[in-house]
Amino acid sequence: VNMFLGPAGAGIYTIAAQISERLWLLSQAVSTVLLPRLSQLSSDESKRKQLTPLLTRWVLWITCLGGIFLATVAYPLIVWVFGEEFSSAYWALVLLLPGMIAGSASRILANDIAARGRPELNMYTSFIVVVLNIVGNLLLIPLFGLLGAAIATSLAYFINFLMRLITHRYLTEVSILSNILIRRDDIMLIRSLMSSE
Repeated sequence: VNMFLGPAGAGIYTIAAQISERLWLLSQAVSTVLLPRLSQLSSDESKRKQLTPLLTRWVLWITCLGGIFLATVAYPLIVWVFGEEFSSAYWALVLLLPGMIAGSASRILANDIAARGRPELNMYTSFIVVVLNIVGNLLLIPLFGLLGAAIATSLAYFINFLMRLITHRYLTEVSILSNILIRRDDIMLIRSLMSSE
């Protein structure tokens, strides 16, 4: 962003990125607890296959609700905290939100993949995503400015999520939809998983 739009553009984009990244607080907290728990469950594959999709889909949808809330309050917040001259950060933030939401669920899947002794798969995915993000930025920033940077980053995070869904499906044979769609019996499943500790 700095290369194409200069320090002012980079500053505005940084504000959008920093605010949108607050959506990752939930997935970071869950990840801190999840990795050791999944490692403990290495001998109980059925519980592991229940726990990761359950947490992935709930983190995904709670973060989605947080993203909707953030989109409604961000504009006045940006103007109030940073001033009217930074208001263009709002639309960059809005375009970053889908990627941040996808990235939150992706982090949960990455923990499961790592706990299965395959952290290199996360590294390969991350490498591909970084390359895609750089290429996307080089192509889209000259065309769309800050919005192009936000689109490139959001697409990269979304592709990261898709790749992790596919990797998780390959390793566990758990359907992709199980990691996305909330089920009616989720509350019962949460209770049973907690009571069996």
